[in-house]
Amino acid sequence: MDEYDNHSHDELVALVRGLEAALEAERGRADHLRDILRRKGYRERCDIPACNCGEHEWNHGGHASDRLREICNELSSEMQGRTVLDAVRFVLSERDAALAKKGGE
Repeated sequence: MDEYDNHSHDELVALVRGLEAALEAERGRADHLRDILRRKGYRERCDIPACNCGEHEWNHGGHASDRLREICNELSSEMQGRTVLDAVRFVLSERDAALAKKGGE
């Protein structure tokens, strides 16, 4: 026997309505808290293929666009119409050539 078996129809309906109202209020509160997390730069799931965060919920985005902008600014003299990846490759090839030259001396 369930604890609610002895309740009348009207009592059960009132309980259900009360629980539904409380659930709706909590859903609204959860939505509000999700919005706060998003505004603070967190995201529900990581969608970056190269990321190793393990796809946990509510990870910080790490401000990837800011980090990329920093790299671009640092590589500005090497960019010359290149993509960021090509500019990095160019810098690495220059480094490798300098190391090879230094090793050959």
